Amino acid sequence: MSPSINLKRHASFNSHILQGGVWTRERWWYKLAQVCLGLSLVCSRGTPVAEILEHSPPLPLIINHVEDSDFVTTEDEEGIILALKHCDRVRRIRLDIPVPNLQKVIMEL
Repeated sequence: MSPSINLKRHASFNSHILQGGVWTRERWWYKLAQVCLGLSLVCSRGTPVAEILEHSPPLPLIINHVEDSDFVTTEDEEGIILALKHCDRVRRIRLDIPVPNLQKVIMEL
């Protein structure tokens, strides 16, 4: 086999992977990282939850809002609600937030 033919096959294969080929070779490490390393995504005060969920692998979520519990921003409330909507991925929830904020989070679910 000539080097140019081999290079074409290699380029074609890489193009297939980059375009989201049928076999998701580039994501083999997601499950490995989750199981072997115990990795999780932590959603806490000031965390851009929407961005994390959009750009990260589907690792388990930990919702941790316990620090500075006297005040919760609208962005943090929305982040808690968004994370909770991924209930199949939530592994731990720690909420120490004011009752009105907690009621709003519960009502959104």
